[in-house]
Amino acid sequence: MENTFQTSFIPKKNIISGAGGKQPPKSILTIIAALLLIVTIGGCIGLYVYKKTLNQKKVTLSASLAQKESFFQKESVDELVLYSNRMKVAQQVLDNHVVLSPLFALLSKLTLREVQFTKFNHYTTPSGFEVKMSGVAPTYQALALQADVFNGTLATSLSGVVFSNIQKNENKKISFELKFRVSPTLLSYVKSEMTNDTQQDAPVTPALVEPVIPSKPETTPPNNAIIKP
Repeated sequence: MENTFQTSFIPKKNIISGAGGKQPPKSILTIIAALLLIVTIGGCIGLYVYKKTLNQKKVTLSASLAQKESFFQKESVDELVLYSNRMKVAQQVLDNHVVLSPLFALLSKLTLREVQFTKFNHYTTPSGFEVKMSGVAPTYQALALQADVFNGTLATSLSGVVFSNIQKNENKKISFELKFRVSPTLLSYVKSEMTNDTQQDAPVTPALVEPVIPSKPETTPPNNAIIKP
């Protein structure tokens, strides 16, 4: 009679986990990718809405502008533009217009009775409006006084005053040349008109009394005369 042994194996733990087991956690990269996708979609939607809003505003402004333009006739607008351009050109002409009458009036006030000017030339240089004059004086003393006047407080509109080529001529008078620059304000047409209006409203003042210079002949110029060889 044979002995038969039956053996059985009972595992202590399940080899394969069942359906009720825990799921593995989601990856961090997957979460980041999902957030980026949501942000991208939101940005595209925002740009689309913003572009649509701008187009609507453009259409509204264009319609408003067309409505306002309809109130004005094209011919009236052209006339106004032409008038504006003419006014600009006229203003430029007035600003650049040079008036010599104020300069002559100033020279008549500055010139002594004993001094005579025989030549007058003016020209424009990069440094400004310059004047060159020639004249004669009876004595060196008279010429020195004339130089003091041209460099004094009455001649603030003149600068760079230089007396040169001083010598006795055949008539025993002192001949000289004078050169100076003139302030643009004195030669401005607009400033001249404003000054004339002010002078018409201002009270009349007595004329300047010029000193009388003796006509005593001299052989040498005084110490304060301006001499430029």
